[in-house]
Parts: sequence; structure tokens; C-alpha cells
Amino acid sequence: MRKMLKGKKQLTGTPSRLKRIIIGVVGSLALSAALWIPLYALPTIKLPEPTGPYAIGVANYNWVDRNRIEPFTHDGYREVAARIWYPASMKWDLQRAPYAYDSQQLQEITKEQPLYALFGSLMSARTHSYESAIVAPDLARYPVLLMSPGYGMSSYMYTSFTEEMASHGYIVVAVEHSYFSILPAFSAAGQVRKGMVELDPFDWPSMAADTQNRVEDMKFALGQLERINGADPQSILNGKLDLQRIGAFGHSGGGAVAMQLLSQDGRVSAAVQMDGFPYGQYMNNGLAKPFMYMLEPSNEAFASKSLSESVWSDPSEYPGLLTIEDYHREAEEVSRRMKGIFKHGGTKWIVPEAHHFSFTDLTLIAPLLFPPNMALQNDIKKNLLHFFDEQFKGVSGGSTVQAAG
Repeated sequence: MRKMLKGKKQLTGTPSRLKRIIIGVVGSLALSAALWIPLYALPTIKLPEPTGPYAIGVANYNWVDRNRIEPFTHDGYREVAARIWYPASMKWDLQRAPYAYDSQQLQEITKEQPLYALFGSLMSARTHSYESAIVAPDLARYPVLLMSPGYGMSSYMYTSFTEEMASHGYIVVAVEHSYFSILPAFSAAGQVRKGMVELDPFDWPSMAADTQNRVEDMKFALGQLERINGADPQSILNGKLDLQRIGAFGHSGGGAVAMQLLSQDGRVSAAVQMDGFPYGQYMNNGLAKPFMYMLEPSNEAFASKSLSESVWSDPSEYPGLLTIEDYHREAEEVSRRMKGIFKHGGTKWIVPEAHHFSFTDLTLIAPLLFPPNMALQNDIKKNLLHFFDEQFKGVSGGSTVQAAG
């Protein structure tokens, strides 16, 4: 996966804690820079208006998996947080949900570090989601989509995508994977949690293990959804989740998580990977369920060995490739994995003019670093919606995807 391993910074703490965690952007050096660049380079975030007929509610959940020890710190149980967007009934006295952190959380974060420009920009963003909203009564239940963010990213960095899907009648469950985001997160006890797992994008066995850890997060989240569907402690989603219609999607490494979840878990019926490499267990026999694989052109070119030396040898793009033999070896691995996935069909969409962060809100958060193309992003959202509508609502037509062979 591009832009996976960049600077490192050592954590202080016990040896077991130091073993697998770093602070610093592994997901993207540019995202790290966004923490420090002047505020004028980070304009007020303006999320596009969702196009669906529903208002949007949002709720946050923090769960503890007492069947798994935290694999990266070994000092407690694995924690899994989720932000859930859903079709809602609008009331005028509801409060808009914050984009990232509420005021109390921001206060906790800034006790230990200055108010970086990025945090100020995130706090100024206006979402289209409302806290404590009632689920829209139009349908008895709504199909469910699980979302896994890319490495170094947080779930709220896809809000324009999750709001769009919720506005069209989906309950979207964005899972926050502990120690896979550069930005601070909060434990179930409300404590600030920092640190990020160190990944080597071309250490395939290690990447498979880390991908599987996130797949297990998703499986656990599915179990929690079954629980709250019967008795939601927030009294919002009781009985509203259609757990017979479950899909998954994700960006970058999170897309690989979605594909692996589709392969491993019978509860999931369809999936979309939005760019990135096919990490995880080999799927040599293909997938028997519907899926779509979106790719930016340069990642497709990587697998076909058609990148120029100036690109594949650039450590800011593909770290660790020192020789043409290195490049060809890794390209062949990607190609072999892709052939296995597509053995029995599937849709591959090479998205024209896309870059790796076209599938995120980073083009809205830091447009000087990540050039926006709103028409392109609208097209990505439209085809994401069309794919799941076709699988779960029987709605056909409207796709602009020109599938690759």
C-alpha cells in the first residue's frame, strides 16, 4: 500500500508497549505535516450536503472484547470503538454532532500537547448529523454497512461518505481500530490513547497478521450489533438493524479488512475495497459473494510493473524498494493476490484521476496537501451507493463504473 511507512518516533513505556507501537505518521507523512502547518492552509471544513432523502443521526459506542488481550500493548483487553450513522427523523431542538471531538475531549487532548492547527480545523467543521435523533420510522429495519478506515486514519475522516450512505437509508458502522490511527482516540474509560502500530507495507506475513487483528475487531463489532439490536443501552437502534443485509467497505488497509471479512464471515454478503493492496490471507479460490475493488491508476500500474523508476523508487511513495528486482518482486505478489481474488469474477474499477486520498475527507481537511476533485468524489460515492443498492435493495442502473478486465 502506498504511503504506508514513513517517519518513526519512539514511545516511552514498558518494553512490551514499545515493541509494536510508534507515534508519528506511518499512514502518511503529509498527514503528519497537517498537524503543524498554519491554520490558513486548513480552511474551515465544509462537508458536502448528503443527497439522500433522510436526515442523519449519529451515536458513539465503546466496547471491550474480553476474549482478546490487546495485542500491541499486552496490558488489557482489546477495545473497539464505533461511530454509527443512521437514517433519522429530524427535530429542530437537536444538536449537530461534532466532526471529530467534542469540547470535553478536545480539552483532554490538549492537556498534553498544543492545539495544532488541524484540531482547530476539525472543531470548526459542521456535520449534517444529529446526536440522539430518532431512527426514521419509514422502514422497520435498515441494511447495515461496516466501514474500516485506512491505516493512520480515523473513522470521522470519511464522514462525507458515511453521511451520504446514511442519507440513503443505510446504518453505517465505522469501526475505530485501536493503535491504527495517528490522531488521539479515547478508551472506554475516557482516557486519551495515543500511539500507532508500526507496519512494513511489503512484509506480507506481518501485514496479514495486522489485517487479521482488524478483521477480528469487525467480527466483534458485528456481535455487538446483534446485542444492541435486541437491547441498545442508548435506546436508539433497538430492532432497527437488518442483520440479514450486511455489507462492508473500507479504504486502503481498511479495504483489505472489508474483503477479508467478506471472505471469512458468513454474516457479510457484499464488500467494497476503496484503493490499496490486497493484504491478509490469500484468497486463491476467489470470492463467491459480490464485491467491487476500486483502484487509483498508479496502484493498478504498480501491479502491472508499468511505473517509472522515479515513482517506484521514491521512498515517499513506495518505501523499501531499492532495486528494480525489489519492485518486480512486490508487483508480482500484488498481481498474484489480485488474480486469486478475481478468480470467479468481481468488479474492478480503476478510478480515473483519483489519488489515494480521493476516497477520504482529507481533500476537504487539507486541500493544499491533498488536491480536491469534488466531481470525482461524488462519482465515487454514487458508485459505492449503487453497488450496495443493487445488492441489498434490488435497485439497478445508475452506475458510472467502467469495469476493468
